[in-house]
Amino acid sequence: MPEAVKVFAETRRLKEVSAVHNSIIDTYREDLPKYIGSRNMARIQHVFNFAARHVGKKVKYSQFSGTDKSATIKADIELLCMARVLSKVTHSHCNGLPLQAEMDDRTYKLLCLDVGLMNALIGLNWQSIVQMDQSRLVNEGAIAEQFVGQHLLEMLAGTVNQDLNYWLREGRSVNAEVDYVLGLNGQILPVEIKSGATGSLKSLHQFVGEKTVLRAIRFTLPHPRNKRLKRTFERRILR
Repeated sequence: MPEAVKVFAETRRLKEVSAVHNSIIDTYREDLPKYIGSRNMARIQHVFNFAARHVGKKVKYSQFSGTDKSATIKADIELLCMARVLSKVTHSHCNGLPLQAEMDDRTYKLLCLDVGLMNALIGLNWQSIVQMDQSRLVNEGAIAEQFVGQHLLEMLAGTVNQDLNYWLREGRSVNAEVDYVLGLNGQILPVEIKSGATGSLKSLHQFVGEKTVLRAIRFTLPHPRNKRLKRTFERRILR
């Protein structure tokens, strides 16, 4: 968030950044009653927090609640998406353009408004992140996917069609998934996010071969030994 970046630039104190994140989250929570109508406030907050913990994962309503109906949770998610607190990334079969013509509205994953707020919601401040090694940071992949996703959404913000898509093929034993798929300049462009310098690109290769696309993009986090790139990423992720 811009305010968090501004505070860090002025103070160089990560504690002050966390205070900004917490203040923004409190403001959102205080504003919820203004647009939820007669819906259950505690359940809406639970959905908000649960989504932050499961960024980048296919939404299954039963995981949000074991007691509430799927239709109820779905309506809560739709409300938070309309408020721009959450954003959907919807599966498309991606056989051609436009991608939205082959969207499956029942299959989607969620992104939060901001990567810094996402981490604050799950109790992970930036000071803790920079002190962890890769083996201890269990949601590194979600952080990377959120970071790239929110920038793609910003890129689409000035267009009429602001839908963000991904590709998913579910099998009995093995699934294939490409994190994001864009339709740009008359071409289908798959985008894969990796939380480390290494990792299999099996799903991306499968997509490229099956859909006969000309280009694909892979984003990776900088290698931990590359301190200059690591510091650059740390500054950017504060946003």
